[in-house]
This record gives sequence, C-alpha cells and structure tokens, in this order.
Amino acid sequence: EPQLLDPKSSVLSITLQADFSILSLIVTIILMDKKLYIDESCNICSNYASYMKSGEKCEIEIQDIKKLGKDFYLNNEMIFESEGKYFYGIDAVIKSMEARNNQSFLTKLLKILPNYIGKNLYKFIAKNRYKISKLFNVIKPES
Repeated sequence: EPQLLDPKSSVLSITLQADFSILSLIVTIILMDKKLYIDESCNICSNYASYMKSGEKCEIEIQDIKKLGKDFYLNNEMIFESEGKYFYGIDAVIKSMEARNNQSFLTKLLKILPNYIGKNLYKFIAKNRYKISKLFNVIKPES
C-alpha cells in the first residue's frame, strides 16, 4: 500500500529546510564580512594578498583600495574591514593575520612590538613600497 505524506510533517520539513538555508546564508555573510583593501599596483601588497589567500580557510575578500576613493588611497595604508570595523596600517596587517588564524612568529612579534615602532615601521615601508618592490625585483634570483 503506498505511503502518503503527512501534510504536517512535510510543512515542518520545508520550514526546517528554509530555516537552515537562511542560517547558512547568514553565516556566509558574516564570514565574508572580512575585506582587505590593498594597493594592487604595489608588489609588496599583492604578495601579501596572495599570502592571505593561500590559507586553507581564508574567508577574506581582497579588493583594490582605489575602490574606496582618494581619501583612503592617499593615506598609504592597507585597510582591513571586519564586522563593520576598519583597521589601518600595521593594525590591518595584525587583524588580517588573526582573521586568517595565522599564529606565526611574525604575527606574535607584531602584536608585542610597541605600537609606535610598528606604526613607524609600517609607514616607512608603505611610503617607500614602490622602491622596496623594485629592490626585491632586482635581487630576486631568476629561476
């Protein structure tokens, strides 16, 4: 004898499936709420973005900082956005590494480095990023 579906159980099943789909969408939106804005014309920045993407569970969207407008781009700072908060410069590097679950020696060092040293080091590198990129291209061994 054919088994008929109970209308109440099929409604419950559809409701649970819809609730699960909505929950999955919310979780995806929250996870993808992390964005790293970089200067894509800078080799150092692009290499950092490649490194960030290489993580197994990297849920960070990489975008060109020029999309944010001149006010952001002229500051010479990388920007990391997470859960509606913005982090700039060295703080962007630290927060993006934490979001990638990177507990490397460099991450730990950056976190314990006095703030003024980290900020000044970052500003020096950011201000001279094109010169530094060229230097690395010159000394990089050919494969």
